[in-house]
Amino acid sequence: MRSGAMAASARESILLFSWGANSYGQLGIGNTIDQSSPVFLENPIQKWQQITGGGAHTLLLTSNGDLYSCGWNKEEQLGHQLLQKDKSLNIPKHIPDLPKILKVACGWSHNLAIDEHGRLISWGSNKYGQLGGAQESGNTSLYIILDKAAFNSEPVIDIGAGLRHSAAINGTGSLFTWGDGKKGQLGHPDLTTIKKPTQVSSMAGMICEGVSLGSHFTAVRTVEGDVYCFGDNRHGQCGAPPPNNAVGDASKLVLLPNKVDRLPPVSEIHCGWSHCLAVTKGEDKRRKMIYSWGRGDYGQLGIGNTIDQYQPQEISSLHGVQQVCCGSEHNLAINGDGELFSWGWNEHGSCGNADTSNRLTPGLVLLPKSHDLEKSTSESPTLNVIIGSGAGCSFISTITNT
Repeated sequence: MRSGAMAASARESILLFSWGANSYGQLGIGNTIDQSSPVFLENPIQKWQQITGGGAHTLLLTSNGDLYSCGWNKEEQLGHQLLQKDKSLNIPKHIPDLPKILKVACGWSHNLAIDEHGRLISWGSNKYGQLGGAQESGNTSLYIILDKAAFNSEPVIDIGAGLRHSAAINGTGSLFTWGDGKKGQLGHPDLTTIKKPTQVSSMAGMICEGVSLGSHFTAVRTVEGDVYCFGDNRHGQCGAPPPNNAVGDASKLVLLPNKVDRLPPVSEIHCGWSHCLAVTKGEDKRRKMIYSWGRGDYGQLGIGNTIDQYQPQEISSLHGVQQVCCGSEHNLAINGDGELFSWGWNEHGSCGNADTSNRLTPGLVLLPKSHDLEKSTSESPTLNVIIGSGAGCSFISTITNT
């Protein structure tokens, strides 16, 4: 058991802001009211390493490996042993029963985590086997722990969670998937549900380095910087031409990993529910580019229109990139100058521009004037910024020296 600790030093100012959908308290601001502009969170004050969310819940990981959660808890996805399943939290609360965590991933109502020993820990909904196992008889813990034996005796180095499926990469670069497979999102020969991690044989011989999951598809990045996708392709999110006038769901599926063409070598891959963002490789972040493809009807591709694209399109209005993240149908990015941008679906204010109209191209997100990001960047070159998103919500944390 680990206890949450205040991680800020006396010389550091740590700020956390959230905005967007908040029907279950997933913004962590103490209420359940949607916010169309960034709102300051007063508590807890932590050095955040990662912030991510699912359908209506949020996980916040500190730099010392402690995990906090807030939002919806119908499937016990908040991870608190004594919290009732129908009880939500509107302020982040520390989860005391976990070991030191290195990384987390949120599905719609389930979570995956990598601990300091390279084990995979999962909790939340398991209706489709997306947790990768089941509790032994008599074990009342919320968590399922899969050790290295489940991944060819190797530690887990990366994870991804979709609507009802999960994926992991082990220390040798092998890809494993499990959960709901009816749309080909597991990359296995059939379309069945698999309830334990199973190596994707069609990726054998490739060294996988990163994985990200959409609602019903999977995107994998190899060590060479190539991207392969499989699963639901009705919007071209797998990088293959979607069928014209197709009859039936089966014709809209990509069952074997498809290499995404017309894409330079990438260092990151991120998935929304039905679209992808890829960041190109390069030591100079100011020269890194973002490409998008897949569903575009909310402007989530950032290219100025609402047309689906199966071929990667450069988001030319973003000059350089430091960080990127995807919500279900909206996105956030920090550009090479340290400015925060958003675009895509904005019905609940997820883009943070004090409006609810969809954004077809990246637009600036302004923090409250007393916490202006651009001002902080110019005055403190040691600024550390973390951005994160859930299905319809957004987050940014800043750390400056005072």
